[in-house]
Amino acid sequence: MSDNSVRNSTSEFVDNFLKTLGDEPIDNLHEVVMAEVEKPMLEVLMKHVKNNQSKAAIMLGLSRGTTRKKLKAYGFI
Repeated sequence: MSDNSVRNSTSEFVDNFLKTLGDEPIDNLHEVVMAEVEKPMLEVLMKHVKNNQSKAAIMLGLSRGTTRKKLKAYGFI
């Protein structure tokens, strides 16, 4: 993969985020990182499928209910 891969971008984000925290404790790193990746992914996907939640669910490999829950959590519905 190129230097712009999701893996590399995520690694850089987490590294920079932790450096910014310094010694400040954090107990929700997974939630923070997932929100940074998941929200823009869902936004682009919903545009791609013209807001068809069933198609989005299939592409995500998730149930339609789980997809709706995620869309609602990020304010898309």
